[in-house]
Amino acid sequence: RSDPPTTSSSTNWTPAAYSLIGRPDLAEMEKIGRDHDIDEQSSSNNHNKLTHKSISGNEPVGTSAAEILDVDKDGVVPLEHTSSMLFPDDNRIREAGRLLRSSRPSYLRVFRAVEVTDHDYERLKQEKLLLLCRRVLALPLGRGMLTLGNLQPVPAEPMPMPDICLAGRVIPTNGKLALDVSNCASDMTMWPEFHNGVAAGLRLPLAGRGDASGLGQITRTWIVYNRPAPVTPPPANNNSTNTPPPAPVQNQSHGGFLLALGLRGHLSSLAMTDIYEYLTKGSVTTTVGILLGTAAAKRGTCDPAVSKMLCLHIPSLLPASFAALEVAAPAQAAAVTGIGLLYQGSSHRLMTEFLLNEMGKKPCNDQSTQDREGYTLSCGFALGLVNLTQGAKNATDNDGGCAGLADLHIEERLLRYVVGGVDDSESRRRRDAADMAGGAAGMNGGDNERSSRIFEGDTINTDVTAPGATLALALMFLQTGNKTVASRLALPDTHFLLDYVRPDLLLFRVLARSMILWNEVDPSSEWIEDQIPLFLRTSFMQMGRRAEKMAGFAGLSVFASLSMDLSQDRSFAAHGTTDGDGAVNEEGQVTSETLESKDMDFDRQAVRQAHAHIVAGACFGMGLRYAGTGDPKAAAAISERVVEFSKLRDDNDPISLALKPERPIVDMCLACSAIALGMVMAGTGDIETLRLFKSIRWKCDSSVRYGTHMAFGTAIGLLFLGGGTCTLGRSPEDIASLLISFFPRFPTDESDNQYHLQALRHCYALAVKRRDLVAIDVDTREELYLPIQMRPNEEASDYQQFTAPCLLLNITDASQILRVVSDRYYPVTLQLKAPTC
Repeated sequence: RSDPPTTSSSTNWTPAAYSLIGRPDLAEMEKIGRDHDIDEQSSSNNHNKLTHKSISGNEPVGTSAAEILDVDKDGVVPLEHTSSMLFPDDNRIREAGRLLRSSRPSYLRVFRAVEVTDHDYERLKQEKLLLLCRRVLALPLGRGMLTLGNLQPVPAEPMPMPDICLAGRVIPTNGKLALDVSNCASDMTMWPEFHNGVAAGLRLPLAGRGDASGLGQITRTWIVYNRPAPVTPPPANNNSTNTPPPAPVQNQSHGGFLLALGLRGHLSSLAMTDIYEYLTKGSVTTTVGILLGTAAAKRGTCDPAVSKMLCLHIPSLLPASFAALEVAAPAQAAAVTGIGLLYQGSSHRLMTEFLLNEMGKKPCNDQSTQDREGYTLSCGFALGLVNLTQGAKNATDNDGGCAGLADLHIEERLLRYVVGGVDDSESRRRRDAADMAGGAAGMNGGDNERSSRIFEGDTINTDVTAPGATLALALMFLQTGNKTVASRLALPDTHFLLDYVRPDLLLFRVLARSMILWNEVDPSSEWIEDQIPLFLRTSFMQMGRRAEKMAGFAGLSVFASLSMDLSQDRSFAAHGTTDGDGAVNEEGQVTSETLESKDMDFDRQAVRQAHAHIVAGACFGMGLRYAGTGDPKAAAAISERVVEFSKLRDDNDPISLALKPERPIVDMCLACSAIALGMVMAGTGDIETLRLFKSIRWKCDSSVRYGTHMAFGTAIGLLFLGGGTCTLGRSPEDIASLLISFFPRFPTDESDNQYHLQALRHCYALAVKRRDLVAIDVDTREELYLPIQMRPNEEASDYQQFTAPCLLLNITDASQILRVVSDRYYPVTLQLKAPTC
């Protein structure tokens, strides 16, 4: 009884034999293990299959509303109860819920001076409330990560959908103050409502993961049942009989709910007739949710029906007779990304050639210039997904998956999109199209298809093509270690060459190199420093040393000349006049020229910007490399950079002013580094990391943009992914999903989709793996604390001590050996399967 053959051995017994000797725990595990093997055989196409069971086999999939009253309908309150055993020592899970909750009023503190009138005081409260509401609108993305998979739906009840509260409570009276939206943009809540719908839908379990009391597979009836009825606003009070009736108010959150269904694998329950009705009668957000959700549910299948649906929303794939069909820019970007998800890893020639041509396509009409950067980036993502990891490992390797695409010269054309030049293929394609049209009709058609806003000629606009092309190369050669391609993405090595590369493009190059040279990423601060070119590192250190030197005697007025300016370097305009040598001005004061020596004759602002972007790119690359591992060295290295960026943002001492780039750049780099740290520590709920995130998110003034709030909420949500029950996968498909979701270019306001489609921020759900280990008493069916020992693999000799419930991090790709060491329970040894991707 104390040492029978376990379920991990090759000579394990039947459940009846275990029950005979009084070991019902092993009997139930053996029974569930056999059922699990049958489920795996019947659903082998499930990309997000769990890799192991809990000790009793009864995995808790969530808490119903009947057990815990969830007044806010956002799942935060039930999460505090279900995750309390994972974090028993403090209230960190409750604090995370408070930071990410958007369904309750924000506390409003506005200082009132004696001379301020009542009217001005109300205006000040509205201004402060608007800033707080901007942060509230950015929180649903992080809340979706926090409450991921913690709801078991009831077939007869609708999906709980929380509200976004745009109100505040004034301290100390605690009176409720609603936001005056009359001066706000009409679409201010459009995309936040979409994110709110996604966050609510992501609470559902994965397809096939429900229990007997709920829905294992969401049915078509339940999805249609949750479709909201159109709301028609009341007519205006006027006596005119010719006034048209008001248009119905669109429910933007339902589009996000549909996207969440696709990400969780449930949207395949809908018939094509239902999808057609959604596409024809829904809003833009509904179209985006359907396109992305359907593609995610059919990821890697090359389904022809879904492919036709996606192609209908890409004007470049439509026949000439459909040229007048207008498709919204977000829908086009969603359709292109959906093509990449649908044909993921297939190296489909037609789609590869189309996406490659689409990246370098010139604007043919005025509508094609809207959100053009985001569309081109989506083309780059899709091209990388279609040919994911199919690049050759070295220059002489011809066994890559792209061997049949050699005549397309993908690498050469993508590198041309990165560095610029003349695009001969685009010119040839346009000439062929004109020749096919032929005659006068062709000439007239060519005149009609010219953009009146942009003329680029035959040269490549790298400002548009470089981000997508760089990341497409990174995905194609992901984890291949191809040093030839990585060397083509090398950073400039002189100040002269630095002037020819936009600073933010350096971030993408560093990120791409770290993804290609996967095994060379070292979790240390030294590796981050090594990514900075020597000349740039030396120049940055010179600026810092000069600032330290002058801080002793020159005063703050001297360092104003070293600080950044949005339009020009203040070092050339800090003082009125100089003499011929540029030493002193007419008043005899020390000028900025006295700070410059022969070895500091360079563009200091370019050095500041390049240094910040390179460090942020290195942090992001390290975050992808060690995502879901909880590696302490990687976390320490990234945390150090987060603290540095935070000091650059908040401090105004002379040294910070000398090294600080523009405020938007600092915010973007800080947000990028914070997300990288969140990826490394995903699901761990580390208290020190939470304190760091709280310290960088406290600022809520007019200088903090909507995207910055979104990034900080994302970092906190990653830290408590699934309430501490989930972590991030590390397969190529998972890394691609994380790259698409956490692309380091954040929106400036709530409706900004210019550089990155906001709906893509939820693709992280495709990379989430549930890895919690729960011990349940076989007699009482209650969770309990159980000391366990774990060995990373069979070759390792040392066991690590844990206490269940706990989170199994992705520290190894091999099977893990687990054994129970407790005086109250029989010893059990288990072999957990290696994490499948």
